[in-house]
Order: sequence, then structure tokens, then C-alpha cells
Amino acid sequence: GAVATLTGGYTYVAPPTVATVTPNQGPVTGLTQLVITGENFATGATVTIGDAQARAVVVVSQNQLSALTPEGVFGPVDVTVQNPDGQTGTFLGGFTYTIPPPVITKMTPTSGSVGGGTVVTIRGENFVEGTTVTIGKAAAAKVSFLSANEIWVTTPPGVAGEADVTLTAPNGAIERLSAGFTYLTNPIVTRISPNRGPVSGGTVITIRGENFVAETTVTLGGTRASDVVLVSDKEIKAVTPPNPDAQSVDVIVQNPDGSQWRLSEGFTYLLPPTVTAITPNTGPYTGGTTVEVTGANFSQGAMVSYGQTQAKDVLVVSEAQIIATTPAGAKGKVEVRVTNPDGLYGRLEDGFTYMTPPLVLTSITPSSGPTVGGIPITIFGENFVEGITVTIGTKQATGVTVSSG
Repeated sequence: GAVATLTGGYTYVAPPTVATVTPNQGPVTGLTQLVITGENFATGATVTIGDAQARAVVVVSQNQLSALTPEGVFGPVDVTVQNPDGQTGTFLGGFTYTIPPPVITKMTPTSGSVGGGTVVTIRGENFVEGTTVTIGKAAAAKVSFLSANEIWVTTPPGVAGEADVTLTAPNGAIERLSAGFTYLTNPIVTRISPNRGPVSGGTVITIRGENFVAETTVTLGGTRASDVVLVSDKEIKAVTPPNPDAQSVDVIVQNPDGSQWRLSEGFTYLLPPTVTAITPNTGPYTGGTTVEVTGANFSQGAMVSYGQTQAKDVLVVSEAQIIATTPAGAKGKVEVRVTNPDGLYGRLEDGFTYMTPPLVLTSITPSSGPTVGGIPITIFGENFVEGITVTIGTKQATGVTVSSG
């Protein structure tokens, strides 16, 4: 029955209570400075806004503390203060996360087909999940939220002309870009490069102009081009189809809405040159032989090559005749190729044979000497080469040195 007492030995602590949160709303991006009032706040208390802890919490007194809001989700959230002993106080719906109005700074591209389907990148600020996009009077066919600064949208069908672009945030905040997008109809073709190619097709052409859109088609002489790639609303690349005839054909660029542009005789199909004969077809490997090349479809500016070396002094006499001077080459047969400025070529395999030129002797100095030999002599003539041998009578001379040809 003995008793001992420690006066004030244990303290009952009341849990914290939250009475006010000022301000009681702020952006979802966070960093709103809050002043929270209530009772029983203890040093070391933490603050939770929604599901995330606040930053920079300062306990000013038992009745007041300050904190910075973290990032949050649009709508009202609870505010909870927890003392180090684990006791908490909560203000239900004490803070509301708001969404600042979206801001559009740039759109790419700013035009597309009236048929819709153009993928547009919208850049700006304060974009959030759930934002809707309207172009003209129709909602975008697809909206992809990438970040708070970028959205991708697919345009709906529209009416030719300018259309407003409207962004509506989940909280109803609106950003409108007046005449932000232009619906286009007729494409315009200003240039095709190159505008010539072989009848076999396969030429990669670049079409420049205006109002090109996704799924644009290209037709040459009634046949669709393949591998059509939209580089931009001003440039298309395509591969020409084959055409059996050497002729100029119309080029038609058509947008998905049916609008089109026809460039009359915009592309010319060409037959490649052919080489049928080389006259003469032999000559010294030192070059310099004037040769007549006959065939068909030769163009002014054509080049002639023997093996891997281009001929000199090429003269295109007509579509069927070229005069050219052979370059130096290696002994043996080589291909003769004629290449037109458009890149088309014709060749004659083993069309020319490089030969060793005949030797010519003109004089010997001195022209006499003793029977014992041993006299240095100099031989003059033409077409001497390294490795040449000299025979006097029936015996080979020694010490042969080629000074020049």
C-alpha cells in the first residue's frame, strides 16, 4: 500500500487542430505560400496538402505555421498538420488546387487540308491532362498531352479559310488563338526537280509549292508515283513510275479533299543513250586517238569515258554521233560509256582496245665501233618504254636505259 507521487510527471498533449488556411487556393504547379492557424502546433510539425508533403514548414507558434504547397491535382484537397508525437489535425477540403488558363505561343503547322487529319503541335504554357481543343467549330479528332508546354492534336474536317483554335482546361479556363489555323484546298506546284528521268522510272523527284498535306498523291502521265513523302506543306518527295514512251507528261498533285494542281508537261521521260560502234576501236595506250562514237539519244554535254577515265575534247555532233579523243589507259580492252547530263548512260563493253604503239628508230649515235663492243650508243626514235631490249646483230646490248619516249 506504499505510495510515491511525482507531481506533474506526465503531460497529456492535445492533438493539433487546423482552423484556417490562407490563401485557400493556388495553382497545381505548387509553391503557394500558406499561413495555417489552429491550436497545439508543436515544433517539428509537418504539413500534408492532399497526398504530398508541403515544403519549407515553419512553426511560428502553437497557433500558427507557414508552408509552401507542393504540386497537386486540380480540385479541393485536405490539409493535415502532424506533430512529432504522431497526432494529427485535418481541415477537410482546406485547400483547392486551381489551373491557370492555358497559353498558346506557337502552332506547327498552321495550315492543312479541309479534309482534316493534319497533326498539329501546339506549344505554350499551363497545359494539363483533360484539356480539350477545338478548331473552328469542331473538336480535334485526337488530343495527345505531352507536357505542360506541348500538346499534339489531329485536326477535324473544316471549311476552307481561317479557323480559331480554342483550348479549354478542365476548370473551364479558355485560351483562344484567333485565326490560328487555316484550312486549305488547292495545292500549288511551282517546281519539280529533277524534271527529267529514264522511261524505266525510279527517279526521286522533289516537288515544291504550297498547300501540300498528309496523304497527298502524285501522278505522272496517269500513273501514280510511289514512296510519296510529305516533307512539309511546301515540299513533297516521290519516286517516278515507269513509262514506256520517251515523252513529256503532266504531273498532278492531289490533296485528300480532291483538290489538285496539274503541271502541264512537268516531267520528261527519256530514253538512255545507246552505243553501237567505235571507230577506230584500237589505239595506243598513251591516248590521243580521235574516235567516232556512233549510237542514239546522245545529248549536248554528254561525257565519254574509256574504262574509268573520261575522254578529252568531246564533241556531240548529233544525237547519233560523238567525236572524242582517247585519254591514256592501260593495255587491253575497256568499256566505252556515254553519259548524258541527266545521268542516263549507254555503254559498249570491250568497245576500245588500248595497244602498245609501234617502235620507230630514227638514228643511232655513234653508228660504228670496234668488234670488241663496249661502246656507249644513243638510239633516237619514238614510243620507247621501260623494259625495252636492244639487239645489235644477233646479240643483246647491255646497260639499256630509257631516257624518254
